[in-house]
Amino acid sequence: MNYLMIELKDKRKFITNKKNLSNLIEFSKTFNADLSIISTESKNSLSLEQLANEICDTNRKQEEFEYKTIETLNKKETNQSNLIFSHIIKTLQSKKEIDTNKLIAKFKKKGIDEKNIYSQITKAKNYIKNIGKTLKRLGKTKYKIDYSSISESISSSIPS
Repeated sequence: MNYLMIELKDKRKFITNKKNLSNLIEFSKTFNADLSIISTESKNSLSLEQLANEICDTNRKQEEFEYKTIETLNKKETNQSNLIFSHIIKTLQSKKEIDTNKLIAKFKKKGIDEKNIYSQITKAKNYIKNIGKTLKRLGKTKYKIDYSSISESISSSIPS
């Protein structure tokens, strides 16, 4: 029978009904869990409530079961997201500007949807802010790290 399998970063695997997919997509993105459609004879399919309890129980013994992967659902999207995010951060840290329109054009050619691109742009903006740098808007779609604000804050914090 076909089920949805969730594999966590710690390699624990859980089986649930395929109808739960829409409820688990955000979970998989947030916790970097892999989702797959599998075929198995295992009878250990969990409800959403049971699944939540089992995931939270880190002492849970993993029961081995045989399965055949039919389709991997989100691994490609995760890799694409990481690719976009890394590209944005590397570009900004090399003191270059990013242009959101050019990013969209570049990554759309690779088959990545616009929603994912915007999501990674927002994630990169938040990352830059969280590491204590300021992102300066240069135009409607262009951004660059403002290094002048960093040198000003450093020089103002040095005692005379």
